[in-house]
Amino acid sequence: MYYYEVSPLKVIHRLRSVLTYSSPEPLIPGQIVSVEVGTKVVGAIVIQSVKKPDFDTKPIAGMIEKQPL
Repeated sequence: MYYYEVSPLKVIHRLRSVLTYSSPEPLIPGQIVSVEVGTKVVGAIVIQSVKKPDFDTKPIAGMIEKQPL
């Protein structure tokens, strides 16, 4: 399992702009993915890979753009 910090393309929380999600496949920073935030699915950009966090993560819902920006 791989873990990534992503930045949703929609403002989710005024103090938090980066969230951590998991993916069964490797991703590249700059790729556009879809993630579940609460009950909504929004677009997000992959910022960087990170070590497995000490908390549970949601999976990345899908790939929107395979080529990084």
